[in-house]
Amino acid sequence: ELHMYPELLAYVRKLHKEYESDAHSFIQRGVKEGLFLPNINYEIIRILTVASQNAIMNQYLYKKYDIKELAHVSILFFIRAYCTMKGVKMLDEELNSLPLS
Repeated sequence: ELHMYPELLAYVRKLHKEYESDAHSFIQRGVKEGLFLPNINYEIIRILTVASQNAIMNQYLYKKYDIKELAHVSILFFIRAYCTMKGVKMLDEELNSLPLS
């Protein structure tokens, strides 16, 4: 039904393009700073991340679980997995400083 509203569709596409650019910059910066592993196919990571976000929405996981817990688990699953040891240490310190409830 989104195609019935071309202005809305254009806006959604613009947001998606901005998200893609931001994600790409985030990864490049992390690799450059030695926080992320350099030899990972981040295109696959991006596809899996989008699929996970869709699953959260489509399965209404945000109704079953606290949004902070969903975010925490997602960060562990999708970011910590491709961190270097330096990145893991920094990420764990940051996550441990955040309240889950």
